[in-house]
Amino acid sequence: MSVPAVPTIRGGIEVEIIDDDGNWVQKRYRAAELPEVLARDRDVPRAEGVIITQFCRDWRTWPEDREWMLEGEPDPSGDPYDLAKVAAIVRGLCERWDHPTPAWIEGVRAPTEILLFLDKGRPVNPGYEATRRALAPPACAKHGVYYEAEMLEYKKDVFARIRAVSHTAREQNSQRSRLTGTDL
Repeated sequence: MSVPAVPTIRGGIEVEIIDDDGNWVQKRYRAAELPEVLARDRDVPRAEGVIITQFCRDWRTWPEDREWMLEGEPDPSGDPYDLAKVAAIVRGLCERWDHPTPAWIEGVRAPTEILLFLDKGRPVNPGYEATRRALAPPACAKHGVYYEAEMLEYKKDVFARIRAVSHTAREQNSQRSRLTGTDL
């Protein structure tokens, strides 16, 4: 006999009891719910990052639930930045995983361009900002919200890419050393 899911807040993040043993998991959200959740948890440190990152993990982990995750539409009167953040993430996930995008994301754009998960009130190096924008997925430019492309990937795929690049860099350095007679 299982215990019905009971939503509660722990550390500012909504969780549910999912079994008789009292194990907790973070609540899974539909994209349409995310802007409201982001607004509700705005004052909770790191809540935005946790909520959006978990949505991306859920997308990758349960491909059979993607239709459910895209059901409904968010309240268009919500915070325009929160709407744009969710639209950019949803478009990025849909494009990355070849899934049709929901119609509501079209035309949703942040009033001014922003970087996702950037600490507010902290000065940003213009070079860092430009690099983040340049490396962001194409979906970002459509919504004026920029984030790292790795959010859309499985960690193991990201690590494999890093290892491949690192291996290639070592080989290039070794070749340069042999050609120039110097150690790099």
